[in-house]
Amino acid sequence: MLKTLFALTIPAFLAVTVSAQNGIFTSTEFGFSMLEPQGWTLTEKRVLDENVKQLDLSTAAMDRRATEDDILLFAFTKYVPNSRRGLNPKIEARVIATGLQRSLSFEEFQPAIIRAFQTLSGNHKSYYYLLEPTPIEVFGGKGVYQISRFTMRTKDRTEYYVRSRTYAIPYKTYYFQISFVDEVGGEDCSPLFEELVKSIKIGNYL
Repeated sequence: MLKTLFALTIPAFLAVTVSAQNGIFTSTEFGFSMLEPQGWTLTEKRVLDENVKQLDLSTAAMDRRATEDDILLFAFTKYVPNSRRGLNPKIEARVIATGLQRSLSFEEFQPAIIRAFQTLSGNHKSYYYLLEPTPIEVFGGKGVYQISRFTMRTKDRTEYYVRSRTYAIPYKTYYFQISFVDEVGGEDCSPLFEELVKSIKIGNYL
């Protein structure tokens, strides 16, 4: 049913402009808003793509390329890209078309997106769940989230143990995918990520 699997670190080919007022980023076009992570850097798509090129081939293969239907709402990194060594915590939000001409109910969406998660975890030996896919309610919608861990290796053979919290929330003929990435054994951004998730609003509640 859903034609696109989840990416681990996600470059997107299209981008839209979102407005920022009082520290809140809003897309009225798609019906999504979330608090801005204060002090983080809004990062352009081209910078994300350049970072992917620094990964070795096996790791880059895990970074599944977006399709033309994927739209980047925003991407934030904790630090200015390439300003320091090590893994740079990241937040990304995308809009992904379901390929259907109608809205999906949560009862339809949940098993389909869980299968997508499971396919991804089964394809990569270093990928496993820290939290199995679980339903979650946000203001104006309901989705599924999971927490995973995987290994990211650069071309100079440096390895990082990455933790990714991925949320998928269906709305109309698409779904939102919001990914929060930090490092296992490194900077733990959990408190901030949890605060941002609680601030998400979907649909006509903006």
